[in-house]
Amino acid sequence: MFVFIILSFLSSVAILGITFVGAHCLVAMFGGEITAWVQSLGAILAIVSGFAAAIWQVRAQRIEAQAERHAIARAAHILAFEALETAGDRLEAALIPPDSGKVMRLQGDRTTEMVLAMREFDTVKLPADLLPLFVRLRSHVFAINERISEVYSSEDKDEERKPEREDRLKSAVRVYTDAIKLFEKLQSAVLEYGAQEKSVQTGNETGRVAASLT
Repeated sequence: MFVFIILSFLSSVAILGITFVGAHCLVAMFGGEITAWVQSLGAILAIVSGFAAAIWQVRAQRIEAQAERHAIARAAHILAFEALETAGDRLEAALIPPDSGKVMRLQGDRTTEMVLAMREFDTVKLPADLLPLFVRLRSHVFAINERISEVYSSEDKDEERKPEREDRLKSAVRVYTDAIKLFEKLQSAVLEYGAQEKSVQTGNETGRVAASLT
């Protein structure tokens, strides 16, 4: 931008300089009347050059702003997908029967990191049509993660509650199902910004519980 301003200034100076030099030469050859016309023409050309430069600058800024919005939209889409996938993985792990011998509770740290990433994502420049979908999806991912953590915490205090885990996580499965629908709406909108379509994979246990809720 700074280089553009310098070039615009130099072009105007060059036009005026050439005009005055030409006018000086014409004074010596033909007198002052033609000189006045040449000076007027030079001033007009300088003004036209300034307007053209301003129009070009506005157009360049518009293109740059549009490219930035598209990049932010694509970044929000990728982040939303990764966060939902991570939350879905944790939910799937939580729905595996407690007596299966599989220990996958450390996935909570990964999901929490994704929730924080969505919370810290700068939504100021996010396109208006994507903002409400992104914010709602963020709250859904947060709710899923919190519910799973609550269930685990209560089981640590009372192991007899482990058989109740699936029933207690049905609310999280409902939220997860709604979150997928939100993501699909977000993705449908963000494709216009050059994003690549992604598919959220639902685990077997999560799918089974979701089917029982319909």
